[in-house]
Amino acid sequence: ALLIENLFYFTLVDTGASVRDPALIAEILKIANEDCVTRVKVLPAVKKCELIRLYSEAKILLHPSIYEGLPYVALEAQAVGLPIVASTAVPPEAVIHGVTGFRVSDPQDVHTFAKYVEMLLNDDNLWKRLSIAARRHAEELDCKKAALKYLSLCNGT
Repeated sequence: ALLIENLFYFTLVDTGASVRDPALIAEILKIANEDCVTRVKVLPAVKKCELIRLYSEAKILLHPSIYEGLPYVALEAQAVGLPIVASTAVPPEAVIHGVTGFRVSDPQDVHTFAKYVEMLLNDDNLWKRLSIAARRHAEELDCKKAALKYLSLCNGT
């Protein structure tokens, strides 16, 4: 609600079962109160090409997850140059604090999430630096490159 009150726009895209929960959607829209509801969009599951378009139209990816492995969403978003603001549930291999985005230790610490989002949205130089680094980072995490590096290690070359 802090970010919504500061006139930011959000799109929540269904990438899992949680967004299909009508009670969760109702709670999100309730939090967004009457004045802000037009700035929060909740979308159903979308095809990959539509997801890429949504990433391309976004300024950042907010990922306040409580539990994660290595989330594709963070890698996909960085591939199009989106800096990430994520909880530390997202591993440091996916989001490098201060380089490709920011990591918040408490996923319920909305003030710290809001601080980082506002920093990125209000500082074009910071956003650009993290955007470029995010894109490069995603390229380094390419599965073909990783497989070649692994084979190289196995072969001792």
